[in-house]
Amino acid sequence: MTFSRIICLAIIVLSGLFLSACLEIEERLSLKSDGSGMLVSTIDMGAMLSNPLIAMGMQEEMKKNGEEMPERIDSNLNIIEEMIELNPQWTADDLALLNRVESRMVMDMEAGEGAVTVNIPFDNLAQLERIQDLMTEAKEPEKEEEAEGNPFSGMTGGNTTNDFEWKKGKFSRLTTMTIGDELMGAMGMDEETMGMVEMMFGDAKMYFVMEMPGKIKKVKGFEGATVDGNVITQEFEFMELIKETEKINAAMDGQIKYKK
Repeated sequence: MTFSRIICLAIIVLSGLFLSACLEIEERLSLKSDGSGMLVSTIDMGAMLSNPLIAMGMQEEMKKNGEEMPERIDSNLNIIEEMIELNPQWTADDLALLNRVESRMVMDMEAGEGAVTVNIPFDNLAQLERIQDLMTEAKEPEKEEEAEGNPFSGMTGGNTTNDFEWKKGKFSRLTTMTIGDELMGAMGMDEETMGMVEMMFGDAKMYFVMEMPGKIKKVKGFEGATVDGNVITQEFEFMELIKETEKINAAMDGQIKYKK
């Protein structure tokens, strides 16, 4: 069962029962003292799947199609392999970078677990920028029918690019996100559709977390951020990313000084 299939089943149930989805989406950038690190993006569906009404509704939808809901899914997702034929411009070096990307899906209705995680390890921030650029510019396979109307169908791919500057003790970031534009285009957002999306995902949150290799001493920009030791966090309503993309992009820009 694909991630798109799970989300689409949930959307059908949510809209039929007039429920909202308690989703949490997090992007965590962890930077080491040598400039290497890890970018981890997570879509956490645990709270949504732990709702017995949603679980039963999804099982019923599966039965209508002659399918059974698996007890547990824990599998790796290769989000690059299916794109290779469509992107002959990728060089051997490009593929070596893209093959660093690791993605995993876990779903367990009984345990109330559900998440899709994408990990991007990098040796330096220029390497991370290149990986993000390649993913954002890539041609993607046509969406499956089951992904039509799925507001998260492209979120495990490239929808964010950054310009980073770093030297020991200083870090800066300029961000461009296309999540809102992609979702608006994919779903054909008219007033009725937007109302449905707001009903279902009005409680969804998105967090941007940056972990520095030393205690944070000063922050410029990164509007609304909170600082705790070496970690800086920004929290947004998911609907803000759809309706106020330019505002969120501006809020994601800033500089950090930290103690070496």
